[in-house]
Amino acid sequence: MAERAFKLEDGTSLAMSCSIGFACFPFAPTRPAQASWPQVVDLADQALYLAKHGGRNAWFGLVGARPARPALPDGQGALRAAVLRGDLNVATSLAPAAVEAAWAALG
Repeated sequence: MAERAFKLEDGTSLAMSCSIGFACFPFAPTRPAQASWPQVVDLADQALYLAKHGGRNAWFGLVGARPARPALPDGQGALRAAVLRGDLNVATSLAPAAVEAAWAALG
């Protein structure tokens, strides 16, 4: 989105960017009951904040690892720990340094 100007009817040109956070549902296809819809929406929301804090105009997703773990993390600190342990996988357009900056910004 950032590469394209948006023209309004009055001729005004706007620069826009877009950040996207996502998580798939069912979160762990091999264990579909592992996460409820509200839990997956919460993960997607956390992923959105990571995309925004990583520099905006980016996408960041959390994907269930295989084999699926029994519990989902609660909170950013636990989320990062789950990624580092391999309980969750990350898919993102952010560079590794930007991912680290996002984790640091969210604590």
